[in-house]
Amino acid sequence: MEPARFSLRLNAFEKGERSWSADAQGFTETWPGGESRRFDWSTLESVVLGYAPSRFKPDRYSARLVFRAQGRREEVVVENMHFAGVGRFEARSEAYAVFMRQTLAFARASKPDAQYSGGTGVVSYGLQTGLAAVSLLGIGYVLILFGLGGLIIWLRLVLIAVLTVFVIRWAIRARPARLNPEAIDPRFLPPDPSLPPAPGG
Repeated sequence: MEPARFSLRLNAFEKGERSWSADAQGFTETWPGGESRRFDWSTLESVVLGYAPSRFKPDRYSARLVFRAQGRREEVVVENMHFAGVGRFEARSEAYAVFMRQTLAFARASKPDAQYSGGTGVVSYGLQTGLAAVSLLGIGYVLILFGLGGLIIWLRLVLIAVLTVFVIRWAIRARPARLNPEAIDPRFLPPDPSLPPAPGG
């Protein structure tokens, strides 16, 4: 298999695109200035894929690879959103998905006993889901309590409904699960137009 490569600019502080590459021997991350770090697959500890939206990146997906050698732990994060200007990001989802599938194939072949998972951590998921539920209930209580009736209260109820849909969508996509590198759950990679939509998509 040919080496896999992917690149994008993560944020305004980077002067150019950061790149990542994977091959049968290992994984490399290279910064815009040319500095790089290389990891052998034998040092791979875990890989986590997931849907990780933020305010300016509602369609963000990320991959976190953790390597450990000689007692030193290092983490690499790859995502699909390219910085295109202040407050503007472009999704490079197709290239990201292809890259991560190839990367996982290399990793699985060399380090099948590494931990492969999708979504957020169990503890983090529980806390975030609980916080979101409490926040929605609080918002709903305040909006209805101080509503003026008529059209305004209906608009507020619509706002609550929209927020609820967003939270449910995130909860479904971010639910933690074991990851099979040979048959990746579509929740953990950007949607492929040629495939049926993932649950919560």
